[in-house]
Amino acid sequence: MMLLPALAWAALIIYLSTGSAVALPRVTSLLEPDKIAHAAAYFVQASLLAFGLSRAGYPGRVALWGAVIGSAALGILLEAVQWGFYPNRFFEFPDIIANIIGALGSTLLSNYLIK
Repeated sequence: MMLLPALAWAALIIYLSTGSAVALPRVTSLLEPDKIAHAAAYFVQASLLAFGLSRAGYPGRVALWGAVIGSAALGILLEAVQWGFYPNRFFEFPDIIANIIGALGSTLLSNYLIK
């Protein structure tokens, strides 16, 4: 029950990542709106997951790093799914970097707020 918000947010990310999309040109900058949206989505994902893991009784560092690793894994998996199963979607390494930056940003902010 503690992980329900994180699971609901993950379901939204999965829905948006696998839904029909307009084929956009590939972008290499991390400051593009698409990359900022990726970072923001995974910032929220990691925050919700860290909160849920913490409330479920996991120690602080385990909850934070579990959230980063879990969120990053979700992002990598979804990029692979897009590449393998959706013809108008791409596997974009910059998306993965943006996802990881968002998840790490959540951890850094959470760690700062806890202290």
